[in-house]
Amino acid sequence: DIEGAEWDILDNLNEILLTNVAVLIVEFHGFEKINDILIFKRVLKKINNIFSVFHVHGNNCSNLLSVNSKLFPNVIEVTYINNNYINSKQQLNVPLKDTDNMINCFPWEGYNLNYWLSE
Repeated sequence: DIEGAEWDILDNLNEILLTNVAVLIVEFHGFEKINDILIFKRVLKKINNIFSVFHVHGNNCSNLLSVNSKLFPNVIEVTYINNNYINSKQQLNVPLKDTDNMINCFPWEGYNLNYWLSE
């Protein structure tokens, strides 16, 4: 967790070095600027060329944003697995149980991202 610096670090990280990483866990900040900064697209493309998303968690210590009429956390935590370690992929088509995600800030409610399953 480096409070927003993850975008610059991942953008400047050599892809060859990144391919040596088996599991990448990133807390992404700053989605309120997603329409203004090309770095988001560049970094996510770089990561998605090497890794597959294993888990996404909305951090409830941040505000919610409206993105394409959907509420989206300003901070998300993403776990990636290097594609070299994956034999096959299967998309999750059922919602996660509440117990599968820890709430970051108590006593606030956690963010439900299960609406992504219908898209």
